[in-house]
Amino acid sequence: MKTKFDFPKLARALVLMLACCAIFVANAFVIKANPDSSLSKATQKELNRARQATARYHNINHAIADGFIDINVFFPQMGYHYLKPDILDADFDAEKPELLVYADFGNGHMRLVAVEYAVPI
Repeated sequence: MKTKFDFPKLARALVLMLACCAIFVANAFVIKANPDSSLSKATQKELNRARQATARYHNINHAIADGFIDINVFFPQMGYHYLKPDILDADFDAEKPELLVYADFGNGHMRLVAVEYAVPI
């Protein structure tokens, strides 16, 4: 069965997602540089839930098998974006990111470098 996309809705979701990316990436560098940062215990717990839930997606083949598709969105210094359209909704669940971002390190090996959350608008 072919998946049907509402491309205007998807485009609006991607614009919102990209606007949030800069904040996410900046915060990721702060967290990586200072893992004992001033994040609350609740935030640290939520980040750990996201890491555990997406650990299997370090292998891109698992992501593809679970329904993530390459949406042909690539940004230098960021990566290739894979969307799971079935879960694109207005609900936030740390364990179910709508997008996975992979970087190609030149040897054809795609490495999971970020998860992103998007909503349809």
